[in-house]
Amino acid sequence: MSSTIRILSDKTINQIAAGEVIENPASVVKELVENSLDAGATRVLVEMTGGGLGLIRVSDNGSGMNAADARLSLERHATSKIRDAEDLFKIQTMGFRGEALASIAAISLLTLATSDGSREGTRIEAHGGEIIHEGDAARSLGTTVEARSLFYNVPARKKFQKSARQRLSEATLALTKLALAHPFCLFELLHEGRRHLYAPPSDSLFNRTKELLGEPFSSSPFSVSIEEKEFSLKGMLASPLESRTNRSGQHLFINGRSVLCLALSYAVKEGFGTRLESDRFPLFVLHLHLLPSALDVNVHPQKKEVRLKEESLLKERMRTAVIESLSPAPLAQERAFAPLFFSSAAAFSVTQQGLRFKEEAPPELLLDLPFRECEPLGTVNAYLLLKKTASSHEENDLLIVDLLAARARILFETLAASEKKVESQALLLPLTLTCTKAEMELFSLQAHLLEKAGFEVRAAGETALLVEAFPSFLKEEELKDLLLDLAQELRPSGIERERKLAALASRLARGGKKSFSLLEAVRLYEALLKSSDPSHCPLGRAIQVALPLKNCFG
Repeated sequence: MSSTIRILSDKTINQIAAGEVIENPASVVKELVENSLDAGATRVLVEMTGGGLGLIRVSDNGSGMNAADARLSLERHATSKIRDAEDLFKIQTMGFRGEALASIAAISLLTLATSDGSREGTRIEAHGGEIIHEGDAARSLGTTVEARSLFYNVPARKKFQKSARQRLSEATLALTKLALAHPFCLFELLHEGRRHLYAPPSDSLFNRTKELLGEPFSSSPFSVSIEEKEFSLKGMLASPLESRTNRSGQHLFINGRSVLCLALSYAVKEGFGTRLESDRFPLFVLHLHLLPSALDVNVHPQKKEVRLKEESLLKERMRTAVIESLSPAPLAQERAFAPLFFSSAAAFSVTQQGLRFKEEAPPELLLDLPFRECEPLGTVNAYLLLKKTASSHEENDLLIVDLLAARARILFETLAASEKKVESQALLLPLTLTCTKAEMELFSLQAHLLEKAGFEVRAAGETALLVEAFPSFLKEEELKDLLLDLAQELRPSGIERERKLAALASRLARGGKKSFSLLEAVRLYEALLKSSDPSHCPLGRAIQVALPLKNCFG
């Protein structure tokens, strides 16, 4: 009887391993640049074509390799960084598993040219992980790795790759994080010969952060600096006024490695205390240095997460460090926090916030309602109250309409219709929005959607965006936050167009005015009733709720 269990071939094993390490071209850029940094490089050049599927070439001026090491570097689990299992808890390098080059070679046409400066360089060519040529090469000190035709032998993986512009955006973000982690090194990214990122070497984390992340860290950032025997924390916190509705502006590095650690991110937010609303997230760039034995970096295939030995203690230290850095805050900053509680004197107006049942509806309101059975009673903030008239003969006497959800439904159908566009209003003077280069890539990528949504934006340099028009129902002071949020919510994620439009419509609807006059509310309800689904918002939540009045009062 033949066995149904068999040992996989080396080629299959290599492709499976590559699938864990190499997710997309950005993964290749990250792994190769980390190798360059481990080799002591002070200059790293990344060149790409076709969004990385055509070519990724990473050149550095690091220590290079001799011929024997160059050959071994293409073998799986061949590394110079650890010797045995005990070394896994003493790691001080970016890489350590010896998987990156072998994984990249397994799914590309790879060329390696390197020299340690002692003799002529070495050149090795490998196709699908198999070495087809090896010889001498003229090469100065350092290494160049060139990967062409990425995923050429795994068409199933290639089929699921995003567009060239999306892949470039992801690679730009990956290199930006590495540049923030290593300010002493020069980084440059070229795509199709055009420069997309340039970060000259800097002796200051502040200067590197300011250059790459722009305005939030340019105007009076709060400095964090703590030095202890087994723990150090350095970096910058942006003003609470620069907070966002997501964690996209948070950059945490542990021992020079960009990581995602929600526990420490939450500790930073706790340090901001009441300076932030509960649904806002602070912006920061923080470098945490620990003893190698205090963390385990071998818990994620792409080393994005770590396990901390003294997590609770670290959380408390970081929270305390943030509190000390923010206090005492400058007087101007303290005064600026007041709007978190009282946005204006109008907040005390009973007329604005209370029930407006005594407001008489103009005669045309009732005449214009598509259904004569409904009589508008009034508005409460973002809700319209309608009463079913006696002619309706229905038990549900009261109708409550969520006007923000209604606006989202109308916006969604406008965005989905190819011939329609959201009504916009022009700015007398364009608004300048400072962005990171990665965010500029996202805005460029989603330019068509933003235009349909009523925004008119154009680039004004590598990190500046001019806003010339915006949807008429939005407020000008909301634009900066809203556009930055949209850039993140519309980040390439592989979701279908309809879900992306639903997310955009819902975010725009939440960003507009939160209270309505009776006339505005009825007009909005009229438009809702003409939509394809007046009962549900684009995300599936109910827009209208009917209540029997007799049940409300027993």
